[in-house]
Amino acid sequence: MKTKSKKQVLFLVSFLLVCIFIFTSLFPLNADTGKQPLTLRDIMTFKSLRDAFISEDGKWVVYHVKPDRGDGEVIVYNIASRKTTIIQPGQKPVMTADSRWVAAAVEPGERKPNITMVLLDTLTSQHFTFENVKSFTFSANSQWLIYRLNSHDEGGASETDGNDSQDRDSEERKIEKKWQTRTFTLILRHLLTAKQIRIDQVLYYACDPSSRYLAYCIYGPEGQGNGLFVLDLSKPEAPGIEILSEPKALFTGLTWSPTKSRLAFIFHRSWKQESAPPSGVGSRKPAQRSSEVVTPESHTQGVPMIVNIPKSPTSKTLLVDLWKRRDLKNKIKGKTRQTLSSGLWIWDGVNRTLHGAVPREKIPGGWMIPADNRLRWTRDSERLFFGLKPYSEYLQTIPGKKEQENTDEDPNSIRRIRENRTVDVWHWQDPLVNLHQKKRWEAFRKKIYFAVYHFSKNLLILLAMPKVQIPENPHTVLGFSEGPYLRERSWDHRYRDVYLIDITSGFQGKLLTRHRYSHQVSMSPPGRFVVYYHQKHWFLYDVRKKSTRILTHSLRTPFFNEDYDRPGDVPGYGFAGWTENGRSVIIYDKYDIWEFFTDPKSDQSLCLTQGKGRREKIIFRIQSADPKVSWFNFKKHQECLLTAFSEKEKHTAFYRVTIGKPGVHKLFEEQGKTFRFLQESGKTGRVIYTRESFEEFPDIWVSDAGFTSPEKISDINPQKEKFLWGRSQLLEWKSLDGKPLQGVVITPENFQESKRYPLLVFCYERFSQLLHEFPRMAINNFPCLPYYAGDGYVLFLPDIRFETGKPGESAYNCIVPGVKKLIDMGMVDADAIGIYGHSWGGYLAVNMITRTDMFSAAVAGAPVSNLTSAYNAVRRRSGLPRQYHYEKSQGRMGKSLWEGLDLYIENSPLFSAHRIKTPLLIEFGDNDGVVPWEQGLELYLALRRLNKPCIFLQYNDESHHLKAYGNKLDYVMRMKEFLDYYLRGKEAKEWIIKGEPYRKK
Repeated sequence: MKTKSKKQVLFLVSFLLVCIFIFTSLFPLNADTGKQPLTLRDIMTFKSLRDAFISEDGKWVVYHVKPDRGDGEVIVYNIASRKTTIIQPGQKPVMTADSRWVAAAVEPGERKPNITMVLLDTLTSQHFTFENVKSFTFSANSQWLIYRLNSHDEGGASETDGNDSQDRDSEERKIEKKWQTRTFTLILRHLLTAKQIRIDQVLYYACDPSSRYLAYCIYGPEGQGNGLFVLDLSKPEAPGIEILSEPKALFTGLTWSPTKSRLAFIFHRSWKQESAPPSGVGSRKPAQRSSEVVTPESHTQGVPMIVNIPKSPTSKTLLVDLWKRRDLKNKIKGKTRQTLSSGLWIWDGVNRTLHGAVPREKIPGGWMIPADNRLRWTRDSERLFFGLKPYSEYLQTIPGKKEQENTDEDPNSIRRIRENRTVDVWHWQDPLVNLHQKKRWEAFRKKIYFAVYHFSKNLLILLAMPKVQIPENPHTVLGFSEGPYLRERSWDHRYRDVYLIDITSGFQGKLLTRHRYSHQVSMSPPGRFVVYYHQKHWFLYDVRKKSTRILTHSLRTPFFNEDYDRPGDVPGYGFAGWTENGRSVIIYDKYDIWEFFTDPKSDQSLCLTQGKGRREKIIFRIQSADPKVSWFNFKKHQECLLTAFSEKEKHTAFYRVTIGKPGVHKLFEEQGKTFRFLQESGKTGRVIYTRESFEEFPDIWVSDAGFTSPEKISDINPQKEKFLWGRSQLLEWKSLDGKPLQGVVITPENFQESKRYPLLVFCYERFSQLLHEFPRMAINNFPCLPYYAGDGYVLFLPDIRFETGKPGESAYNCIVPGVKKLIDMGMVDADAIGIYGHSWGGYLAVNMITRTDMFSAAVAGAPVSNLTSAYNAVRRRSGLPRQYHYEKSQGRMGKSLWEGLDLYIENSPLFSAHRIKTPLLIEFGDNDGVVPWEQGLELYLALRRLNKPCIFLQYNDESHHLKAYGNKLDYVMRMKEFLDYYLRGKEAKEWIIKGEPYRKK
């Protein structure tokens, strides 16, 4: 055997090195883990957990998952057998109370364009498909599937005739067609027999809580066949009952009481009668008791607003089941039927009687019952709250209404020409600016002022309040009015006056004036006390004694938001609810949970968590078994589940506490994990929750109520283990003005201490709470964290603490020392640091590069650049002026433009654009409804004039966050290309060097 020459050995070695280089270039696998970086296509396939619930019997878990791009699916999991059934595609699942049936919506696809709902029998695993379904629900007794079909005419028909006539008949046809185009086909499917009942031309329907009855109203073509009917769902054949039927009649507001099977509804003999002047309007004689009715939101204290309703001629008349007793049909259609009056009616499903609650002629003068209404029963089904509307206000909502008929035939007359004007008048004394009025037009059109009807007393009380808290007691209600403060909403907080109203007499008394936190005002269930937050303290008002005491005054513990750094009043942390009979109220401070007793003889308070939260920096909050409930009525010595968030370690745990007994018991905790409670099964006590960290997807876990036997039941993204992900860690440092700060640092999974990495800094407000949260896997405005970490970036998400009047300087003081600490740790390349932000974060990012040259690239989405012009702009989405944003909210200036002009200029990047040396990429949608897109244009033009590197991405017809997937993907790709070029020295794409010339689209 011959010895190989030195040249041959060198050739073989060189060849092997080239092969290794080519292989690693084509397949960039980590040598230790065999993992690969994420691609954009990989991100699109990651699924997110949308809806999840556990069945009432605790035997099934149903959840919906959906990838960022593509169809979702519904998973039905049997806990005992561990069997999984998948509805694909599927979304928005619901389940019957007996756990037998699951229904899910299906987005129409190319293969089955008409399939829009799937029904699953969990007993047999049989699937049933349905076409053209718009919405669906199950009856509470688990016997019926109720679904609504898509209407081909819904919203699509034109409301103008061929010659665009503006005469009265044309207007009437428009209104009638409006009601007609709202109708749809309703189908009821008996789940055991599969028999179906089809009802066409349905305008509204409502199922009572016990599922004994389903009520529906018909609005037929030209108003023929109109009526209100009830189906008896307790029987498989669902026999029908006719309540009222009359051509042209309009029935709206169908609302069942929680108990006693009482159906309230609004009846107009025709839609014309809704718009006809009520009693007292256009009449010489004043309406009955009209002098005692207050005008909306004038609220004269102590004015009674009572109307005693006489018994209707048809009250207590036995309603006839027309489908069974044809012999009585003519009697209902005869003289008795003609006596029926428009107004508010109630049908008693127990006795099957009809009760004329509030006839039209008995409504106080100048008021009317609008068809678009909100009816709400109290829990005991004895009082019904509904809406009235001043007729003068109603007239303002009717389109096409002319003050005077134009009979001038001269086409060149001034009046005729001016008819087609399209002007909007902005007046300086308008309560709301014109654009805000436009955005709130539908809300104004549907605005009502509440009244209450006492069923047993046959008594109507006009409250004249646009917002009330529906009480559990029979005598007092809280009312809220913002009328006096509407104009200030342009630059100040949203204030309301709070009233106590006796709903048996109508007398009003103002409790609070110019109160900001109406969501933190609550009445005890018996109606004896009102608790409210005001000026950093909690107060208790005794309705009976008309006295007030400060609950938190004697405590050293602050009950206001200790971290609040915006101008204006400081909010509280909220309250959890009342104990039974109003014995006490449960209130939060930053960390702990307190019980304050309402007995005037006792001024004591009880810290249920015994100060453990404040001592150990753990934030305790009561968790409802139903995630949709935000506050509760507690029983004495009731055990409550708590979530506990460690402010130091950023992980969560579950605890238990007993109302009335101080002390907490830890149930479950894992270091470095975030838990999110989903739901508890009412019958078994089983709970479902998610567990997550930066590296662990929040899959679903099931356990007993004590968390002694947790079990993972889903594996939604198993592909995650193939990718280089990254690791999160907590960084602590101090700001330049000495404030302790925290932030999240994400390093590549294959991080090497000897290597210096490019750094991307994120701007907004607080990020440290994300330490143990799984990152959002989506193509959108926010950079995908594992995508960058897997490609060799270090990411820094710092907390920022702001000082009023100095938002830019505050960001600088917090971010710069954090970045310098990372540099000192030897982790990042000081010459390869980028900064990113969107919206408020975009503004901060741009502001930062006017103050320092440490950044080699900056990306700003939807940034404000000129506070002086942004201050007097209007949010297109809401119509609100942006003045409030700077004086009282996130903009944090704390002054008007004229009071602090120097501060506005100092904090505007535009006026410091000449100091910018960092290449900048700006992104905006030119239909942004939050930040005027011209703010990006101003900055771009300034930097262009100064000959500084800046690229402006204008996405056509896009909003504050990009919606079109192609645009989102384009922005994500360009952002990465931009950062790779300036931070990693990769070859620049042509659009970065030369731009892209305009081409007609």
